[in-house]
Amino acid sequence: MKKLLLGFLFLTACARPDYINPVSKKSAQGQTDKCALKLANSQLCSSIQWTSGPQTPAESEFILKFWNETSASENGPYVDPSSTLSVILWMPSMGHGSSPVKIDKIETGVYRVHRVFFIMPGDWEVRVFLKNGPTIVDQATESLQL
Repeated sequence: MKKLLLGFLFLTACARPDYINPVSKKSAQGQTDKCALKLANSQLCSSIQWTSGPQTPAESEFILKFWNETSASENGPYVDPSSTLSVILWMPSMGHGSSPVKIDKIETGVYRVHRVFFIMPGDWEVRVFLKNGPTIVDQATESLQL
């Protein structure tokens, strides 16, 4: 009876929970998905690497990298988006965002996003936009729970 109970617990403990965000999940080998944040219209992939946080209420910071979906990988070579980069923090359950972030270019295709403030605990989205003027050309979103 104990073996049957242990077998049942083992099998149910291995299930992937539904609340894990597929954008940020890791594969069984510990590698991130090939294209963590896909900007399909621009044929770009991007990734977020947190250097501080994500946390509340203190400042968070991350590195945002872009590469060509078909000819590069998360290790490079990196490319600059052809449109203007914008990042917005959004709290979908509350219907509001946070203060504007600051974006500094570090090198080709690599940007430091700082002054990132998640003003309260809860569900958040980091929304990455590529724009031509006010027109959104492409976008990708990473969901977080703080």
